Amino acid sequence: FLRETLASLQAQTFSDWECICVNDGSTDESPTIIREVMATDSRIQLFEQANAGLSAARNRGVERSQAPYIFFMDSDDLLYPKALESLYHTIQETSSEVVWGRIQKFVDELPQLPACGEVRVFEGVTLRKWVSKCFSRPNKTDPFLGIPIEAWGKLIKREVMKQIGRASCR
Repeated sequence: FLRETLASLQAQTFSDWECICVNDGSTDESPTIIREVMATDSRIQLFEQANAGLSAARNRGVERSQAPYIFFMDSDDLLYPKALESLYHTIQETSSEVVWGRIQKFVDELPQLPACGEVRVFEGVTLRKWVSKCFSRPNKTDPFLGIPIEAWGKLIKREVMKQIGRASCR
């Protein structure tokens, strides 16, 4: 789904973004696909490294990013066309440190994406508890906070990522 993932990013109504793709030693056609898309979109960059795992790939992306906010995507994620716009406006309007929207999971085929759903906001101590748990536990929802703990799908202030430091990302 990598082509579809990048296409959904390029189709965003919010266009002021950079995409840091980290090839973590893959042996498939991912680097070729990324280079093809890079040839038509200067916002997309590719960095390659020997296989070091998801955490190392995410940390490398954060290190290379110049943006004030971080948004993790996996190679099989799709975004609603207004996803980044909605998240950005929400984080700006609420002065929050992290926001995310509703997700829809799919397995074997691309879903028909409905209209964008609710946006949730957390900040301060609550956010720091979430970030600490999010980057060290399997894909579950924190029972206390009710926050999905996966790193992907959330817009996070870069300053928060720097305060937390390098993390074990899921």
